[in-house]
Amino acid sequence: MALPHKHVFTALVSDKDDPMQLMAYAIYKADKNEIAETLITTSKTPSEIEAGLKSFHDSVINSPSLLVNYHTRAENLGTALLNGLVEGVRIKARQDFIELVQKQVAVEKGLAHHLGVFILDAVKGVASTLFVIALFGGVYSLFVSKEQRAAYYHAIGQSLTDVATGELPVIDNFKEHIKEQKNINENHYSK
Repeated sequence: MALPHKHVFTALVSDKDDPMQLMAYAIYKADKNEIAETLITTSKTPSEIEAGLKSFHDSVINSPSLLVNYHTRAENLGTALLNGLVEGVRIKARQDFIELVQKQVAVEKGLAHHLGVFILDAVKGVASTLFVIALFGGVYSLFVSKEQRAAYYHAIGQSLTDVATGELPVIDNFKEHIKEQKNINENHYSK
């Protein structure tokens, strides 16, 4: 009496909606394809190839441990796939979180940050102007007489005040102060 023909698909897949069972069958088909390619590369005849594939088919059907092995391999592959997906989602979520935080920091830097930078730049500008005035004032004072130095220092003081209020004419203030001094001296001596 001949044994009824069994299919590996039926032996491996009892629920067509179970992806692990379908994956077990796909692994079986990959193994069967590998055997066929090996037989072809060893120059087997078509009938020898058919016999080799039938032998493989029958050994899987008649071996419960091989059937279990395909399910185990499918579960391992599914677990690896799931772990890869979870890790991919975790990495993507981490990148999205970092981008979100960077965007939030950029927004928070917005007005307050830019206002602070503007004020700091303004303070730097005023400080550098004061430094230049003091430096050139000190150098220039070496070349004027003692009487003119007092007037010059007064002009520098006035210039520093003008810087704070937005004006910078050091030399003009100096000349103006010298004129005032001459007028005072002329008026004093003319009396």
